[in-house]
Amino acid sequence: NATLASLRSDCPAGWPWNRWPDVRGMPGRISVDWVAGWRGIRSEFTALGEALRSQVQGVEQQAEQWLRTYSSEVRDQVHERMDQWNKETMSFANQMHAAVQAISNVVDELEAR
Repeated sequence: NATLASLRSDCPAGWPWNRWPDVRGMPGRISVDWVAGWRGIRSEFTALGEALRSQVQGVEQQAEQWLRTYSSEVRDQVHERMDQWNKETMSFANQMHAAVQAISNVVDELEAR
């Protein structure tokens, strides 16, 4: 059975095994590397979250502007159409009133004879 110490002594001088002081140093080195890696990942996700938040805010602002513009246009069109409806309705009502008045006058003349 080869031990870690014997394997270390058999490795060439440039191998990473010879830079680590002993077996207890390996987990510490690995832990530092893992922590650094996770911090990097957390940093990337934080940056991604900020970028997405910024993009969503931009989309929300644009959608809000579109909805305001749409609302204004719809309100103006409804107002114009209701005004036209009122004019047409008043014209029709006046014509019907005139027609009823004419019929009433004809009936009155016929009754007077």
